[in-house]
Amino acid sequence: DLLVAHAAGLETIAVRTPRVLLLDVVAVDGSSLAKQLIAELLENEGADVSIQTTPRDANAIAHALSGPDCDFVVTIGGTGFGHFDATAEAFHLSGLLFAHGIAVRPGSTAAAGRLQKRPMVALPGAADQAFAVYHALVRPVLDHLACRTARVSIELPLARKISSTVGMAEIALFQQQQSTWFPLAVGNLSLDQLRLADAFAVVDGGSEGYPAGAPVEGFLLRGT
Repeated sequence: DLLVAHAAGLETIAVRTPRVLLLDVVAVDGSSLAKQLIAELLENEGADVSIQTTPRDANAIAHALSGPDCDFVVTIGGTGFGHFDATAEAFHLSGLLFAHGIAVRPGSTAAAGRLQKRPMVALPGAADQAFAVYHALVRPVLDHLACRTARVSIELPLARKISSTVGMAEIALFQQQQSTWFPLAVGNLSLDQLRLADAFAVVDGGSEGYPAGAPVEGFLLRGT
């Protein structure tokens, strides 16, 4: 893109940088791993990230949601259905709650909503679930806000078959081995598998998976 701009004689170009409020709902065990992971992913996307922390209280979360001016709100934690899980209720109090409980695995307790014109996505507090919902829901919103038209992907045949649960969109992780995608995990993701993965794909909820040798488009996790 820069080469084209130089060839066209442009000295400056406008870049759309989404302003993202990352709201960390304090975990019961005090863990901040998911916050660190998502903050790094957002910054790697070129987003202007503002990080705040709030107690696990619906009114406190709702107050924080209406805080700094931004284009997109992403929360972490408090998305379950237990007594101490208040993020979905806060979405309802502060704006509009579209859905709580989404057919994505891992991360089925995620929520989505809107505050005035700002989209909001609530990620579960577990790192693997936050990672999955980030790639399934957050990245498409960032692409829209940044006017990004394409992601870097590679289509390769599967080294072995993968099975998926019908009715759930499941995140699959792949490692590139020679000229194939080797499946590392589908639906249940460990931190070690996240570390080893080169790419991911979302297996559609209407699919039972793919046979060995089937061509699959893997979206690269690094350098995208």
